[in-house]
Amino acid sequence: MVTDLYCFYQQHAARNHRAVVFWYPENTSLSEHIKQQLKQLDALHGHQTGNFRNYLGSEQTIIFYDARSHWNCNALVGLSGTLIGQGVLLVCVDQQTMQRPSLQHWLQALGEENSYPCYQDQELITFLNCWSLTLPTPTFSANSQQQRVLNSLTLLNGHQAFILYAPRGRGKTVTLGHWVSKAHSFDRRFICTPSKQQAAVYLQATDDIIFIPPDQLAEQEFKPHDLLIIDEAATLPMAAQNAALNFPGSLVLATTTEGYEYAGRGFIVRFVKELQQAFTTVHTHELQQPMRWAANDPLEQANSLAFGLYPNNVVNASIAACSEQTQPVPITAAKPEYVHRHCYDYSPAERFTIFRLLVEAHYQTSPNDIQRLLDEPSQRLVVQWQSTNGENVALSTAWLSTEGPLAPELIAQISKGKRRPPGNLLPQAYAYYGKEPTLATMRHVRVVRVTVAPAYQNQGLGSALVEHVYLWAQQQGYDALGTSFGINEDLIRFWHKNHWLPIRVGHKHDPASRYPSAIYARALNDTSAALFNKLSAFLITELKYRALTGHIPSALAAQIITSSRETEHTLDLLEQRWQQLGRAFAKGQLNFLDYQPWLAMALDLNWSNVSNNPLSHVLQQAVQGSSNFTELAKTMRCSGKNEALETLRNICTVLHQAV
Repeated sequence: MVTDLYCFYQQHAARNHRAVVFWYPENTSLSEHIKQQLKQLDALHGHQTGNFRNYLGSEQTIIFYDARSHWNCNALVGLSGTLIGQGVLLVCVDQQTMQRPSLQHWLQALGEENSYPCYQDQELITFLNCWSLTLPTPTFSANSQQQRVLNSLTLLNGHQAFILYAPRGRGKTVTLGHWVSKAHSFDRRFICTPSKQQAAVYLQATDDIIFIPPDQLAEQEFKPHDLLIIDEAATLPMAAQNAALNFPGSLVLATTTEGYEYAGRGFIVRFVKELQQAFTTVHTHELQQPMRWAANDPLEQANSLAFGLYPNNVVNASIAACSEQTQPVPITAAKPEYVHRHCYDYSPAERFTIFRLLVEAHYQTSPNDIQRLLDEPSQRLVVQWQSTNGENVALSTAWLSTEGPLAPELIAQISKGKRRPPGNLLPQAYAYYGKEPTLATMRHVRVVRVTVAPAYQNQGLGSALVEHVYLWAQQQGYDALGTSFGINEDLIRFWHKNHWLPIRVGHKHDPASRYPSAIYARALNDTSAALFNKLSAFLITELKYRALTGHIPSALAAQIITSSRETEHTLDLLEQRWQQLGRAFAKGQLNFLDYQPWLAMALDLNWSNVSNNPLSHVLQQAVQGSSNFTELAKTMRCSGKNEALETLRNICTVLHQAV
């Protein structure tokens, strides 16, 4: 029987596009029958995949996503990229789920004509009974773009790097898999992917390629005539990125460019610069033609529009900008005018413009960020608009998140490291790392992103926007402003220029920015000002010892210290801080890395005769050792990081009891 659903599907399948169906279950025995049908059809249950990235690179014919119990835009966008043309994305919803702002936003991008609402279980049963689609036989026939890539790869030799980038579904992995199946002149070949499952194409193509997981890449000893291929390269952890930069042979990096890879475009732009310094030659190639589905696929277009995913021309422009200086477009508005609204209160067209600006300006902006902006009442956007040729242009935007105050019992649990609930980044950081619970009782505005359209940068718009946010927050009665970011020289100058104080610098490097994260803040009243001044002054002393022990680049520490307006505390106050953090570490209420520079200080100044402690040599090893606890355990001759941590806690328990 030909149903409306069947006709809808045929219209999309005839164009080799994917069909999106919204199923409203009637919650009868028929609904259970449909779930059995999906199981027989080997449907990927997207809401049950756990880490959806393990499926990237695979191909699916039908994806079932129960949005009633699980709605994750990163997973939705990522997994839909594995769906082949003529495939079906079946989204299970009810009336309440459909009211979700982020889902409505995605629907507006998709368009009513490109989705089908199925209210009758029997209609879906009839459709699935007659529907069948098998994955195509894995044969490879290169299109013109892929052939150019293959021709260039055959010339790869010596200390050269090759970057292949594309939106998902363009066949970058199968192209590289075809290349490795051919004869080669390398001594050894290695493939590195987030999981072995994602390396299947390479491992099936040849017997002589060796799989290396990302966490083992830095431990390998490579030779000049080796080949290393890294697929999904934008997801690499910091140690693996460093290993890639130091690779002595021929290096091939493949990555997608969409925002849901969190660093796709930024990874490419940054790595082009770094690889050019590390390798004799760097080749960049792109793939644009879809392979899994036909061009103008409505599902791909909706994902790109709704979540600001990058088309390749934006990536190309970004790479070109690495070596070009462009003049900013002059601002025509006499005075900046800002609009404050919750994200969903902007029109769909305005949201699409704002999201593209957010993603373009900050390469870690993901679909889940867009989801949070739309669904959480605590989020808002401040946008500066300018009318240009009758069209509204977004010059700059700030994403704000209101945080705190936290309940006293929750603050106590967070301070002791027993709770880490999602959200409220600033109050939690002040309570746990800063050991200043009073700050967690206050109302904060966190500046999540500050973005200026590239064409309008270097004209003071960012600083004007931050000052506007300061005045607005002050008028609204908030206690403090704060922000967290991957710290670098330009951002240090920006926040210092705008009167913000450094409060914390993290110990782990962000894998996308390759910089440690930092928290900067600006007080809005005398009480928060006193507490921020206190924490900032502690940080200045801490950074000096982190630089001395090699746990932060000395130039970076020096710039933060120089830009700070605070003077260091007296030795008595510094010793009290050491005692406070030492007791917290001994009780398991603080990470060792946050205690480490203070222990170095105590040993240097011999507070409480700590250098005469019988186990001071162990403490010295811990201070001078690696910030990686696994490496530190080796230095301390412990069986593992847990034993090393327990050893240090026991020593510090006795040490600070004595104090």
